[in-house]
Amino acid sequence: MIYLLDVNVLLAASYTSHYLHERADGWLKSVTEADTCARLATCSVTELGFVRIACGGANLARGVSFAQRDLIHLKAQKPFIFLDDSLDANLLPPWVERSKQVTDGHLLQLATTYSGTLVTLDEGIPGALLIPKDSLFVKESGTQYGVAA
Repeated sequence: MIYLLDVNVLLAASYTSHYLHERADGWLKSVTEADTCARLATCSVTELGFVRIACGGANLARGVSFAQRDLIHLKAQKPFIFLDDSLDANLLPPWVERSKQVTDGHLLQLATTYSGTLVTLDEGIPGALLIPKDSLFVKESGTQYGVAA
């Protein structure tokens, strides 16, 4: 199974100071330990979002090069793959109606194109896998962990 990680999951997993670190890190550990075929994924949108937010207002990294290094460090610790993205804006899901939904819709479509799942900490993305708030991550069906939003 391919799990495309939303920017918020990448940030929370990378930085112990992030308020959702334990939630994201616990989920990642449970998935990769329980399913040796699981592949965590990034793409240009999620990697650029990570760097922009980490060294921007979130103050998680001291600059672009530090954020880039932190992302490389995270990806070296888990079985990550990179999803090439050639989808255009005409392929957004029908539920995308507002500008705030465009990136979420695009990431969901990208994950679907690779027969994967978008994993997020954001509630309200139809079809995405929401990492549960509790600390126990139980395999629910197949290789899905968490709650589909």
